[in-house]
Amino acid sequence: QQLAIIQTMTRNLQLPITIVPCPTLRLANGLAMSSRNERLSDKDRERASIIYQTLKFVQENLGKVTVEEVLQQGVEQLKSGGFLNPEYLEVSDADTLEPARIIQPNKNYVICVAAWFGEVRLIDNIRYNS
Repeated sequence: QQLAIIQTMTRNLQLPITIVPCPTLRLANGLAMSSRNERLSDKDRERASIIYQTLKFVQENLGKVTVEEVLQQGVEQLKSGGFLNPEYLEVSDADTLEPARIIQPNKNYVICVAAWFGEVRLIDNIRYNS
């Protein structure tokens, strides 16, 4: 999400800057590497991997059911994994970050999540190319 915002700002402000995106670094269980993870116990860090599992679930099921249905299933998966109050789970246009309710062919999307695990707010995303 942050990358898309910076890219848009750079383009809109016509700044002479080249943005070089790089993949998210992940732990072996899929959890995105972040300094926030240090606030989690080893057990909670393992349990928090449900975020990545949920992102993959949504990615793999887009197009099989409606966007709304797969997101509802994803939220339930987060809740069953210990995220009592997921802030959001959304499929968005990769360029504008506008929420997508219908997946259009030959378009790039990003699946974004923010959820609280205890006192730690974790965010993550993965790409989906239709």
